[in-house]
Amino acid sequence: MSGTQTCRPCGAIGVLESEPFLAPELQRQCEGAQLVIRSIRHVDDFRALAVPRVCVLAIEPDHDAVIRFVRDVSCDSDTACVVFMADPHDAAAEWILRELGAASVIDRFLCGDELAAICRKLLKSLTQRVQKQERHV
Repeated sequence: MSGTQTCRPCGAIGVLESEPFLAPELQRQCEGAQLVIRSIRHVDDFRALAVPRVCVLAIEPDHDAVIRFVRDVSCDSDTACVVFMADPHDAAAEWILRELGAASVIDRFLCGDELAAICRKLLKSLTQRVQKQERHV
């Protein structure tokens, strides 16, 4: 047996943002972790990522586009969505996003380590849920 093993990613984080900022910061914060962290542009790019996966939406909201995106990805049991709201006073949008399955709706800027901690926590929760389901099958 070879001493070199290929490490399989234990999850992925896809970041939808208008300018690259959070994806590179998450890559820096999670350096050494078995995670794939990518900038994404479309739902299909996100679905191509390994599971479990967390989607971070950090775009100026075209409410309809964000809602469609959350609806499209949150129906997967191995996916969690984190949404940054551009307007923290838009409570109606927050409730719609939560009802569609957003795991976290954030109305303030987070430092990279705070966002990385949220993503790690969500990935851990998703992994545990998948492992429980596998034991019950």
